[in-house]
Amino acid sequence: MKYSNLNTFIQSEPSELLLNSLQIDVNQVVSRKKIMLTCFSDGNLKALLQAKDDETFFVGFDFFTLLQKLQRFNLIPPLTAHLKILPEEYPQKIAEFTITVYKNDDSLYGALTVFISEKNTNILYCAGFTQNGAHQKRIKTWKKVARKLQLAALILNSQMRQPNASQQPFSENGIQKHFGKVISQLHPSAKLVLSPWNPERLQHFNEIANSHEKALIWTPNFAHLIHFFYPQEVLLTSKDTHTAAALLLVDPTQDSTPQKIDYLDPTLQAKALTAGKYQWTASGNFNKSLTFLDENALKELKDDLRPARIIFLER
Repeated sequence: MKYSNLNTFIQSEPSELLLNSLQIDVNQVVSRKKIMLTCFSDGNLKALLQAKDDETFFVGFDFFTLLQKLQRFNLIPPLTAHLKILPEEYPQKIAEFTITVYKNDDSLYGALTVFISEKNTNILYCAGFTQNGAHQKRIKTWKKVARKLQLAALILNSQMRQPNASQQPFSENGIQKHFGKVISQLHPSAKLVLSPWNPERLQHFNEIANSHEKALIWTPNFAHLIHFFYPQEVLLTSKDTHTAAALLLVDPTQDSTPQKIDYLDPTLQAKALTAGKYQWTASGNFNKSLTFLDENALKELKDDLRPARIIFLER
């Protein structure tokens, strides 16, 4: 299905946002030479890992920084993709469009919301957002901008229409409280697997463990990653006589996965641990705490931003 009736410059398919010569995010396949990535996802990481020489990827500064450090500390394979950084809140000309990006919060690091303009036509694209995250001001900022525009379309990912079927808490505060409750009951040398996609959460987990008189024993690559973003954070990478209540961080990409994991980061998918050689970039390892848009929430969003149309991209 093509959305050709929306505006003359939009040519999109149910699973991808494809403009005339620009693709925004990759759900399935790369279909353009210019690709903008607004968030960490399995499709976007796969596109970067398989990038061709004639493809250019536009990313935000935070996304670029985390991507750099993940490579440096051997958490993802080296990339050869051609990357360009998009400045935030500053209009940029890409192909025939004016693009302005704002920081977003989808519970992972480096997410962006995108305003796309051509002449007098404005579109807002947001792959997903959480209104209960650590950065609620970011959501308020781009919504404030959207209210001033006459939006031809608001484009979201269909994941926002899917209720949380798991028993995991779906807010950042809930995730951190749940983590504290779990580790307070764990035995010494319990094994944890955490995700590298949100250094802020990792730093909070370290503080929460300390507040429960537990010591997280980080693998060196995770310790280096956290120290880059939080150089003052005290991190342990080996047990000693003073860490009897130590909880061990396991890197399943480096070690054979233990039969029993006592805590798994909600960003990660459990079945990926038993699917052979483990990779952080595996499909299912980018679970996000997105706000669920039921009919009432969807109506409130539409009444607030007043787009002419809301489109959900299918995955």
